Amino acid sequence: MAFKEFKETFPHRFKSFEEAKEKINENHKQEQLDAIDYMVNHKEYYFLLKNLIDNYAEGGGNKALFDYIFFQLKDCPKRSEDIELYKKILQCNNKDLRLSFLEYLKMCADELFPILYKYIQDDDIKEMIVCYLLYINKDELVEFLRKHRFDKQTLSKFLKEIYLYGTKEDIKCLNSLKELYPEYKDKINDIINLLES
Repeated sequence: MAFKEFKETFPHRFKSFEEAKEKINENHKQEQLDAIDYMVNHKEYYFLLKNLIDNYAEGGGNKALFDYIFFQLKDCPKRSEDIELYKKILQCNNKDLRLSFLEYLKMCADELFPILYKYIQDDDIKEMIVCYLLYINKDELVEFLRKHRFDKQTLSKFLKEIYLYGTKEDIKCLNSLKELYPEYKDKINDIINLLES
């Protein structure tokens, strides 16, 4: 899924943040989309992300709604507060929300890599980095894993993410991982076979 920059083509009907906030979870679809557009146009990204977590982390909503929100974001939030919300989305139980967010991470890959690189020793955020690593340049990923050899739990999480969300483009990366982690050769071969089928 490709992302394009959001451009406002009509005047928003909301006069204030509070007015738009009241409609963000509205059952009326157009009012909800208008409220989302207002938030994006005013760069209220933290509110949008937190609202997704508060209302949909355990389920509900739909992928079309989540795709719409992430499709509209034209900047990649990068404050530490935003990174904390990223982590919560990746750890939530709502698969549709996680899938939409992973698509968004693809768009932010180049911008976020230097920021997340600093957190690699932080066990609390390592899980997020593992998910994110799927979307950086694969040669860069292999070099990254050479420098920061992952423990068994973290690498297993990474392989699980590739198993769930990987594509044929990840096969070259997986072959490199076999050389770095020969003890995972059989598991990696199973994933490669799945991606090739």
